Amino acid sequence: MTKSRYFFGIILFGCALLVAAPSALAVTTCAETVPGTNTAKCLKTCTDDIIYMVPYPGGDLGCKNSSESAGDKCCGTCTIHDLKTKGAARCLDICTDPYPSHDGKGDKHCPPGKKCCYMPLVAIPPTTLDQSQTNQTESKPLDESALPKFNSLLTANVNTVIGNIIKSLLGLTGTLTLVMMVVAGIMWMTAGGKEQTITKAKKMITWTAIGLAIIFSSYIILKSVFDVLTTNP
Repeated sequence: MTKSRYFFGIILFGCALLVAAPSALAVTTCAETVPGTNTAKCLKTCTDDIIYMVPYPGGDLGCKNSSESAGDKCCGTCTIHDLKTKGAARCLDICTDPYPSHDGKGDKHCPPGKKCCYMPLVAIPPTTLDQSQTNQTESKPLDESALPKFNSLLTANVNTVIGNIIKSLLGLTGTLTLVMMVVAGIMWMTAGGKEQTITKAKKMITWTAIGLAIIFSSYIILKSVFDVLTTNP
């Protein structure tokens, strides 16, 4: 394998790392790992607390990296439901106040004969307008002068619209450039010594780079022109 193929192999590997790195390097916290809200806690062992007894190893790394954690183990409650407060779930003989709701699937995390009971979230009723306020809103006449005019929107935001279009085209160009570079690299690596294929891959890389340079140069020129027009009307 020639040096050129090694080079393009490194480029392809780097592109793959750019795609995979954000998800691989993201540290999952204990709270994100355990289903529900207010159902997670970092402890030395998940048997230290009678409430947080269910281990979630996926969040242990988040506990280790937390300066305020009480331990390195990510522990949750017997239920996966959202809780009103921390520790609002217990293993009891009968589910009554203050833990009236029963989670049958969570019984497996409780000692034999115990039920997984939790305190559900209290539903907040939606706020309703007073009838007099509703009547006032309905009877208020529409002020047409306060409505934006279509022509004014066009003339006021021309620079912004053009700038957004240029930025969108640049983003699309960058994506196409990356695709063309990857395709050319694959062609070069799989050429098998065929000079015609290698030459074609080289031309593709060269013209892609030239096109990218022209596009960015055009963007710089256009930006300078618009800056001059904006500052000196």
